Amino acid sequence: MIKENKLTVRRKLTENFIESLEGKEKAQIFNDEVPGLKVMVQSILDKKGNRRNIKPNEVSKGFYYSWRPKGSKPKRLFLGSTKELSRAAALRRVNEIKSKIFSGHDPILIKQSLQKELDLGALIKEFYQNRLNKNHGYKPKTIKHVKDSFRVWIFQQTTDKKCRDCFTYDIQYKKISKVTKEAIKNIHNAIGSKAPYVANRVIQYLKIVFNYAIEKGYLKKENPCKIKRKEMFQEKENHTVLTKSQAQQVIDLCYVTDNRNEKPLLNLDHYKRHHLNIIACTGIAFALLTGKRQLSEGFALQWKQVNEATKTLSYLDSKVGQKTYKFSNDCLQLLQTIRRSRFLECYNFNDERREYVFPSPKKDSQQKYFTGFQNTWKKVLRILNIPYMPLKQCRHTFGTLLLSSSKNISVVQKALGHTNSRTTMKYARILDADVESALDSFNMLNADEAQDKNKVIEFKK
Repeated sequence: MIKENKLTVRRKLTENFIESLEGKEKAQIFNDEVPGLKVMVQSILDKKGNRRNIKPNEVSKGFYYSWRPKGSKPKRLFLGSTKELSRAAALRRVNEIKSKIFSGHDPILIKQSLQKELDLGALIKEFYQNRLNKNHGYKPKTIKHVKDSFRVWIFQQTTDKKCRDCFTYDIQYKKISKVTKEAIKNIHNAIGSKAPYVANRVIQYLKIVFNYAIEKGYLKKENPCKIKRKEMFQEKENHTVLTKSQAQQVIDLCYVTDNRNEKPLLNLDHYKRHHLNIIACTGIAFALLTGKRQLSEGFALQWKQVNEATKTLSYLDSKVGQKTYKFSNDCLQLLQTIRRSRFLECYNFNDERREYVFPSPKKDSQQKYFTGFQNTWKKVLRILNIPYMPLKQCRHTFGTLLLSSSKNISVVQKALGHTNSRTTMKYARILDADVESALDSFNMLNADEAQDKNKVIEFKK
């Protein structure tokens, strides 16, 4: 332990004075005019113990606070380097320490417990190991998205310059008890300057991680990620859908049969003539006829999930868990036509791809089902002169058309597999025109009195 050299004169340790201090072989301690606040200056030594400070930045300077508890030996606590702390900041820390001492807490013991505390990066890694897995209900796609989000925005492991420009914060090494709501808001705003949707997701994922810390007893305060909904970035959802006539045009182009046989097959000549991929086209038609989620429920469909007798599709692990859906006669016709056409070259495989309704053309593909629908989708819209919209809008088109036809929000909720009816309510906007029309025709003030005169409506029991 370095022995302090008592200085007879106290002085205010100004920034200029501290900067001018040069290290010697032995430590030098300079007392501030504030009792207990000191600056220790010493040279940086090499492995052999020789002084090697030639430049000012090779001198170690740090703020310390010393005090003597009643009936005990003097104690000294390191406050921070003079590069990181100004005198004013050091003085604020001194006042915090004095407050803790006055309330009966030992700052050194607090610091030791803080050193054992997890930082945010370590907490996230423990969360990966103990909670972010299939056993706790997390699906592979969700696990990947959470890890990718934290890799970029918390661990800052990316070469994307636009992302790195947003890194006005560094929180992965911060002790979890020191992470404040203000720090979380700063991260949210920094990420939101580039990607508002991602910013909301990152904060939601962090909220789950901090809930885990509270559950484990690592954190004794409120979750710092509890941000009000109005303070989150507004997420604009794409509400563009195909009209009924446009949807019919897409189906008529994507699903064409050769009716020369008693049981029709897919018309191979039609797809060749328009340079369209037959598997992609039938997949698009399936999406419009069923409204299934693009990958998990649609293009990854296997024949063993299809029951033609009951007209149902069964999923053991969809986005909303195990689920069974009914499908229409039109969809049944499409699936039966695809099954009858499996001898065609694009379907005729002798490996596991035969199990899929929409198989991948590549044997070595990581996914054994077809995934390259985008090019065909763009070509179909271009042929029909329909403005571009994402392929996932086929699901929204199905929902709005089904609601317009059935006028039953519960039917649409079950058909789309929504666990929450509020999700389905967005399709209710299609009924606005119908409501307006009905209100215009509903006229009580100018009703024909002569027509209704002496009429009594009998309510049957």
